[in-house]
Amino acid sequence: MGTSSIRVSAKSAVKPGGDADNSCILTLDKGAPLSHVGMLFGGAPNIKLSGCSTRSNTSLNCNGHGSGAAYSIAAGQANNCSNTKSDARVLPDIYERLATEISAQCGSSTPGASWTATASGSSSGPSGVQTVVKSFHTELHVCGNLTVSGTGFLTPKNPSTDYLIIIENGSLTLSSTADISVVRTAIIFTGNNTKASAINFPNGTGHTATLAISPPTNADNPWKGIAIYQNPALTYKVANDWGPGATLSVDGVIYLPNSDVELQGNASSNANQCTKLVTKTFTTKGSVSMDFSQVTADCRIIGMQQWSDTPIHLVN
Repeated sequence: MGTSSIRVSAKSAVKPGGDADNSCILTLDKGAPLSHVGMLFGGAPNIKLSGCSTRSNTSLNCNGHGSGAAYSIAAGQANNCSNTKSDARVLPDIYERLATEISAQCGSSTPGASWTATASGSSSGPSGVQTVVKSFHTELHVCGNLTVSGTGFLTPKNPSTDYLIIIENGSLTLSSTADISVVRTAIIFTGNNTKASAINFPNGTGHTATLAISPPTNADNPWKGIAIYQNPALTYKVANDWGPGATLSVDGVIYLPNSDVELQGNASSNANQCTKLVTKTFTTKGSVSMDFSQVTADCRIIGMQQWSDTPIHLVN
């Protein structure tokens, strides 16, 4: 046709991703209708949430306090809280897949164990605790209920590797006046779903206990950034009532996907100032004190993972 070239032009466009999740408290509330209140701030709470939001996959309500969160986001309705956003998307459970990393050792044996904290901690735990060395961490398996007491550390105070304390077919109970710390350690609950699986603090009235957790940090460890993990297959007696005798100081993810958690005691971020509580439902009562933070640099140090939507991407 006598034409040797044709000028062609093209345009491209990019689209920003959707909302990322930076919640300090996330309620999954799986199976419940969007109208169900999965997160309720009641009583007379003293709550400070810094650098993070609250988020419910159903609805949330603030009766006693606005929460002070950067945003209060709900897939259903968000009422009476700080900076509310309703009708948001339901978030996927990105932590559920970690259950495939759990290797059970106990079978049907449930003798339990009592572990007394010391100033320097222990790399093997008390008699009856089974030790399994993995590539990126050391596992300490407790068959049945674990009761902890004393003041100091369970795992080494200055660890050279990450640790997992795996409680199979049992609960964790803190004795009165226990002041327990673990460093580079995750506490994991698993089992055959026939035994109670919870964290039991003293009930107050002069009986108190403290649990402080700094999570695994090895970049190659799949458990990095996880402080407490409950196998999502566990549904039997998994509710947690952390009453006036509870003081919980934790960095990293606290994952209790089928647990109705009621907090009446004290909860705060630990030294790294990066905490995320993931539960089925969450309720505050009484004079609860909560001080959770997410400092970006510190969250990066412990490798805490959160959900994010597709980043900026080409659409045409």
